[in-house]
Amino acid sequence: MKLPLSWLAEYIDFPKNITAEIIGEAFVKVGFEVEGVINQGSDLKGPLVVGKVLSIKAVEGQKKPIRYVGLDCGEGSERFVICGAQNFKEGDLVVVSLPGAVLPGGFAIAARETYGHTSNGMICSAKELGMGDDHSGIIVLPVDSAQPGDDAIALLEIADTIFDVAVNPDRGYALSIRGLAREISAALSLPFTDPVSHAATLSFVQNGTPVEARLRDGGMVMYLRTMTGFNPSAPAPLWMRRRIEKCGMRAISLAVDITNYVMLELGQPLHAFDANKVKGGLQIRRAGKEIGRASC
Repeated sequence: MKLPLSWLAEYIDFPKNITAEIIGEAFVKVGFEVEGVINQGSDLKGPLVVGKVLSIKAVEGQKKPIRYVGLDCGEGSERFVICGAQNFKEGDLVVVSLPGAVLPGGFAIAARETYGHTSNGMICSAKELGMGDDHSGIIVLPVDSAQPGDDAIALLEIADTIFDVAVNPDRGYALSIRGLAREISAALSLPFTDPVSHAATLSFVQNGTPVEARLRDGGMVMYLRTMTGFNPSAPAPLWMRRRIEKCGMRAISLAVDITNYVMLELGQPLHAFDANKVKGGLQIRRAGKEIGRASC
């Protein structure tokens, strides 16, 4: 289980002088093995800013696609960089390392001549910033999530300490931020704020989407809630996506990200269904020979 210190700190009143070593020892004290500690962003130096793509021009005559990209980085003039990624378009918000920045691995950014143009910076992928292993394309930020020139290190909450904690099968409650935060607060004798204490009270209604639930083979109870006015194509908030990524998962879509977030925070697995596509009822059962067949 990977958990960022910034998320733990929402539920534990850590003193300002606490260290990752002290927290790691506390995990061991209450029976959890710390398999690793990642100091994300410790080897990253700015300036790293948000840039808006103003123009894209293909560089002809190359063996692979190369583009000359004009950016608004909040400087009052257009900045141009060379980029081989293809997963962005004009108007997108991207993350730009400016000359003087140093990326993980000691990679220093400077203006340089390449492909017949001056590349005055670099548009970055998550892997290049040490945020994950995704190198399939550069980071494209959600629309209106930031302004050109904003500090991307702060926006993406890159600087963080992430603990990789081994959880034994008999301690499933600890497969969540809530469970591990409670353990650490007890180990360090620090105040703990239960996230459930802030949960909104929901009323149950009978006019939701009709679903036939057939429970068998150990299934005891199933709770369903129908939501309307939901835009599945809208992106999840950037802060939510970053927390999911720090816990070792990929941000996928709003419905999936929300259910994964709740699972990571509270340890409660959830699944989202499109009510318009549910036919024949939902079924909870043990996996069997027909595991490949859809249950709804």
